[in-house]
Amino acid sequence: MRIRLAQATIAKTMNAPGWVAIYVKDFVATLKEQIQLADAEVRSAERRLQEERALLTPEGMERARQQSREMLSELGPQPPVGQWPRTPLGLEMGVTDKTWRYARQGILNIAKAPTAGELAELKGKLDLAEEKSSRLKTFARFWGIPFPGAGY
Repeated sequence: MRIRLAQATIAKTMNAPGWVAIYVKDFVATLKEQIQLADAEVRSAERRLQEERALLTPEGMERARQQSREMLSELGPQPPVGQWPRTPLGLEMGVTDKTWRYARQGILNIAKAPTAGELAELKGKLDLAEEKSSRLKTFARFWGIPFPGAGY
C-alpha cells in the first residue's frame, strides 16, 4: 500500500498523469483489501473469544465435551504400528500410528475451560485487530476513499 502511494507521488513529480492514475487505483484497491482483511481478523478474534468464554458456562462446556466425544469417535482407534488410520478424520488430519496420541490430545483439549491468561491473550489479540482496522479506516477517511461500511 505504501509502495503504491510512493509510486503515485513520484509519478506526479515526474509529470506522468497516466502512471499516477494507475498507482492511485492500485493504492485504493490495496487499501480496501487491507480493510476487509482487518475486519475479517476482528470477526475471527471476536468469534474465538466468544467460543472460549462460552466454555466457562455449563452449557458451553457440555457442548464442547459432546463435540470432543464425536471427534474422538470419528478419529477412531490408534492404528497399528506402521499403518495409517482407517477413518476419514484420521486421514484428513494426516494421523499416523506415531501422531495419533497428539491428535487425540488436541481433540480432548477442545473441552477444557480457558484460563484467565488465555482469555486475556485472546482479548489482547482482539484489541490489536480492532486497532489495526480502525487505523486503516481512519487513513481511508482522511483520503476520502469509500470502503464497505463507511456510511458514505
